[in-house]
Amino acid sequence: MLHYTTLYYTILHNATLHYTTLHYTTLHYTTQLYTMLHYTTLYYTTLHYATLHYTTLHYTILHYTILHNSTLRYTTLYYTTLHYTTQLYTTLHYTILHNSTLCYTTLHYTTQLYTTLHYTTQLYTTLHYTILHNSTLRYTTLYYTTLHYATQLYTTLHYTILHNSTLATLHYTTLHNSTLHYTTLHYTTQLYTMLHYTILHNSTLHYTTTQLTLHYTNNYTTLYTMLHYTTLYYTTLHYATLHYTTLHYTTLHYTILHNSTLRYTTLYYTTLHYTTQLYTTLHYTILHNSTLCYTTLHYTTQLYTTLHYTTLYYTTLHYATLHYTTQLYTTLHNFTQYYTTLH
Repeated sequence: MLHYTTLYYTILHNATLHYTTLHYTTLHYTTQLYTMLHYTTLYYTTLHYATLHYTTLHYTILHYTILHNSTLRYTTLYYTTLHYTTQLYTTLHYTILHNSTLCYTTLHYTTQLYTTLHYTTQLYTTLHYTILHNSTLRYTTLYYTTLHYATQLYTTLHYTILHNSTLATLHYTTLHNSTLHYTTLHYTTQLYTMLHYTILHNSTLHYTTTQLTLHYTNNYTTLYTMLHYTTLYYTTLHYATLHYTTLHYTTLHYTILHNSTLRYTTLYYTTLHYTTQLYTTLHYTILHNSTLCYTTLHYTTQLYTTLHYTTLYYTTLHYATLHYTTQLYTTLHNFTQYYTTLH
């Protein structure tokens, strides 16, 4: 069997930007935001994070690509970096490359080993997490971690449920900040897709719920400007890196690999750095306050695949659905050419 490795947390210093491998950094936050990303991994030797560079005032799109072979074995997590032009915002970009030999290689940092998302003021990022499950349809309800927010901070976690039969619309549920109500992602038969969309914050930090109608297409090789999802039942899809041109938004690629025994791994993703007055609900979201208080996100069940999206100003968020075939895991892949707004 493949051994599980535990990823440890290290404190990430903004100034020094030193990162250690196999450790996740907790970042110090500037104003009224607190939280800490916790990630667990099932079959990871080393997780390395690369930095995505963004153009000015751009928002990131989180892309998740999970590659697996027909044997439901997962191999190496390769992270690629997307480079963008000026006044960059960094985001974690993860792609999984797997081979049939189940060989795991260490993930290498590309530049300065960033495990954090850097955002300018009033910017919010979103993280997508995808779950692979086998054909036994043993799915655990996705519980969303409690997000502790400092005063006057409201972060709504929106979780969307894609109905496999209809794949009609994405429903958003609002997490009340004070009550911290969590919604579970329920999956119906055979195809399960969890798309988490967060509610856009306005300047007053009010949250409005939105609904997105998913438009699906049979072509899974084209780029989607809208939230398009490929058709059901995909086999293995291999994604290397998402390449973006300038003025494009990058994506965070988070993948959770589990084997056919439904042993799920949660990738603990490193923390995001924010400058001032930033609000971010990442699945394993990080809210930091000026007091540098960190609260851990707790998970109810062993399997956590929640996506947390928080965006104040997003032009576009592309989400793709994980399509599963019997005994084959499908990939949640996002195609982005241009960016659509979640409104």
